[in-house]
Order: sequence, then C-alpha cells, then structure tokens
Amino acid sequence: MVNSVTELVPYDPDVTKLATEYADSIQQLLKVVLKEGSVQNLVTEKQTSEQLAAYVYNTIQGMRVLIKGGATREQMQAISDITLKSLQS
Repeated sequence: MVNSVTELVPYDPDVTKLATEYADSIQQLLKVVLKEGSVQNLVTEKQTSEQLAAYVYNTIQGMRVLIKGGATREQMQAISDITLKSLQS
C-alpha cells in the first residue's frame, strides 16, 4: 500500500479511492481499540481516539517505509516502544 500511495495516488483516481478506503478502515479499527483502551484507563485521554488512531496509522506507514529502506530490528523496536509509551495513560 505504501508503494501504491507514494507512486500512483497522484495520477490514478482508482488507487486514490482504494488507498483512502484502506486508510479509513484501518484507522476506524484503531479508533475502536484505542477508545476501549481509554475506557479501561490503559490509553491516554490527552488526545481523542480519532487523533491517536491517525498517529498510530501514520507511525505504522512510516515504519513500513523504514523497513523497505533497511532499518534494523533495533530501530523498529525503538519506534514501537516510543509509540506504545506515548499512548499510555
């Protein structure tokens, strides 16, 4: 999906539609999970679940790019750790 978005979205409305639907569906799932975590006092309430879902989705997409670029396991672990810590209440 990362390749499709970066290479085709500017030129292909069908890919744009699919990419948007994909991003929206993943963020909706994240929003539900993060909202439940907030209710259980496991996830911060400093931002809305919608904001956090966008943040986590962005982080996942960024990690995918870094992996393609040769990032190490340690680098990925560090990003994961920081992301999870930023969500804690």
